[in-house]
Formats: sequence, C-alpha cells, structure tokens
Amino acid sequence: MSGDLYVGMGFVLLAGIMSGSCVVPMKYATKWRWESVWMVFNGLALVLIPLIVAALTTPQAWTAYREAPKSALIAAVLLGFGWGIGATLCGVGYTMLGVGLGMTIVLGVSASVGSALPLAILYPERLLKAESLALYLGLAIMIMALILSAYAGKIRQAARPNQETTSGADLKAFGKGDIRVGVIVCVASGLLSSMFNLALIFGDGIRNTALHLGANSAAAVNVLWLPITVSGFVAIFTYCGYLLTKNRSWGLYFSSGTASHWFYILIMSGLYIGSIFVYGIGAVRLGQRGAIIGFPSYMAMMIVTGNVVGLITGEWRLCPPKAYVFGFAGISGLVASIVVISLGRQN
Repeated sequence: MSGDLYVGMGFVLLAGIMSGSCVVPMKYATKWRWESVWMVFNGLALVLIPLIVAALTTPQAWTAYREAPKSALIAAVLLGFGWGIGATLCGVGYTMLGVGLGMTIVLGVSASVGSALPLAILYPERLLKAESLALYLGLAIMIMALILSAYAGKIRQAARPNQETTSGADLKAFGKGDIRVGVIVCVASGLLSSMFNLALIFGDGIRNTALHLGANSAAAVNVLWLPITVSGFVAIFTYCGYLLTKNRSWGLYFSSGTASHWFYILIMSGLYIGSIFVYGIGAVRLGQRGAIIGFPSYMAMMIVTGNVVGLITGEWRLCPPKAYVFGFAGISGLVASIVVISLGRQN
C-alpha cells in the first residue's frame, strides 16, 4: 500500500464512522418529539449549511442554475423530493428499529438498488450480459441478508414484554418499534433513498454548467447537490410540520430544560456534513481506486458503526444469543452484497 492509499482509506473509514453514528445523539433528546428533532437536524444539514458553503465557495452557483438545462433542474428537484421522502422514512425507521438494525436495512437496500436502477434505466441492454452477474449476485445476497436481519429483529422483539413495543417513532422507546412495520418503513426508505443517485445522474447538466462557468470540480458537485437536498428537505418539512401541528408540539422547541437538545442536533448535523467532506478528502487521495475500494468501505463502515453504537447504547440488551447470531449474519451479508455490487460495477 502506498502512503496515499493508507491516508485515503483512513479518511474514508473515519467518514463512515461519523456518518454511522450521527443519529445517536437523537436518542437523548427525549423531551422533544421525533419530528422536532428530525426537522431541525435536516434543516441544518440539508439547507442552511449547504447554502452557506455554496455562497462562500461557489459564486457561480446562481448563474449555473439560470443557465443549466431545465430538464436537469427538474430532474434534480423531483428526484430530490423523492429522496426526501426516503429520508423522512429513514428517521422513522431508525427510531423504530434502532440505529443498528434500521441503518443495516436502509443502507443495504439503498446501496443495492442505487446501483441497479441506473443500469436498468440507462443501459438496459447490459442487464442480459455476463457483466451484470455480480449485480444479480449482490442483490440475491442482499435479500438473504435482509431476511436474516429482520429475523434477528423479530427475536429481539419477542424477548421483551409486548407493552414495550410501539407502532411509531417514539424517542422514549428508541428501537422498540414493531418489527414488521419498522422493516417495511426501512425498506421503503432504502428504495426511495436510491433516488439521490438518480438525481446526481439526471441532474448532471447542473454540474457541467458550473464547470463551464469556472467552478472547480468539488464546487461544481456542491452546486448540483444543493437543489437535491433543498427539495428533499421540502418533503421532510411537510411531514414533520404536519406532525408538529397535529401534536401541538411546536412549543417544545422553547420549553425549559431542552437547551441540550439543540446541542445534540448540532452534533448530529456536524457529524453528517463532516462525514461528506471527510469522505471527499479520502476519495481524492484514493484517486481511481476510490470507486473500487473507497465507496464500499465507506458504506460497510457505516453499517458496522451503526450496529456497534446500537449495541453500546443498549438496543440489543437482554436478547437471546441467537438474535446476535442472526444479526451478525445479516450485517455480514449486507456488507458482502455492497462489496460484490461495487466490484461488479468496475467491469
């Protein structure tokens, strides 16, 4: 291994740890409701911080939006909105199933489908060629791994009293949601979250326009991300705003004893945004090897970290041993599916 490869992989793995643990502070904001946390967290991470970054680093951004192909802008906005629905479900799923199991399912589905959809839409003729065998193998491994993970969650649920099981997102019962509902929510989240990859593909005209106007490659990517994340936040704001109004919980933001909750959200946002920048540094260091070993390592580290912090924070406390066995098998399978699919994409 060269020095750059060591350094690059270090940054990639650190990014995975940051992203895999960014949801954990939400567990301790129990004086707020789920929608209170999820809306502010995403408002900072998807809108405020990206807007500040774009304003400070890319003065060409607003001109790029005016001159970019309208089809690229529409694709970025619509697909970004779909991804935002997935991000909303993601927050619900993480709360119901816990960070470990929820992240395992969402990331496994998202990574697999996110690789398969562009191939099916852009290059359907390749689906019948031998080079797609890795994709099919990876998807098959992913399905089996999801079954194992869901079964581990079922064992966990059976080991606790029925009155502890919730049917929705409840910060005071983190990881105690009904396994069937939680798995459905997480799978739906993974499917919709894959739209982010499609948004990057079909909105690429925005990035090309920014490059033409003189933006560097990193800044041009940020210009493309902004309409995707902002439109995604519209979906999140719509649902969370509805719940805040329905539950009359807007006032919780200003209730006594919740100053620490704002700090928790800042940590969440910092870890999330920071992971993106750290991964970018690692990918640059890895160069062409980034797509081969960088991305699957990043996704795998996110899954592993999510499960480690889930264990540490008691999501699997008092479970029978076979729950751990099936859970570990599911995690291993999902990591393997991501590696297989990523390697297949290089052919």
